[in-house]
Amino acid sequence: MERSTFGLSTAKLIKLLGVVKESHRTTRKQTRKHAQGLLLDRWLSKRVAFDVLAADTGLPLEGGQQAMVRQAKERPLGSHLLDPDTQPFILTLIKELAKEEVLVAKSGEARDTAKALYYGALASALVFQKKTISTQNQDELRVAFAHLAQAPWVRQDLVKLFDQAHAACAVGHSEKKKADP
Repeated sequence: MERSTFGLSTAKLIKLLGVVKESHRTTRKQTRKHAQGLLLDRWLSKRVAFDVLAADTGLPLEGGQQAMVRQAKERPLGSHLLDPDTQPFILTLIKELAKEEVLVAKSGEARDTAKALYYGALASALVFQKKTISTQNQDELRVAFAHLAQAPWVRQDLVKLFDQAHAACAVGHSEKKKADP
């Protein structure tokens, strides 16, 4: 049996195989990021029965919220996150949905995607409504928003929202520091 290394030394062969292995690792990572982006897009395009979601989470519907919930289910989740007129109640429902998805996710990618949806609801409330719909402190939120703004699988419209939320937390953080003696 003829064996050929095309005259390459052992060291050069090892280096060549290392490049191939690293290239394969990079391709897998890119594929995973692409799949995660598709998963996020799928979530953002979903329409949710908010009335059922409100009942499942135990959040009572008061007054005008029933009409708001009926109208909200006609739009995809992503449009709610990016709409300055989305009411905090709807964003709270999206947050609760995402929180549940984080708990039942079967993979790291699905969990990270649910977290992006969760923090998207928090960012939307903070940026557009100037409201906090979470008990997390500003420092934790700022870190999460910065992380998601850097995630390569997050859509640009959400990256912008996360950047704005990060800036809002940073302003709140600096104002808090000024107020503390």
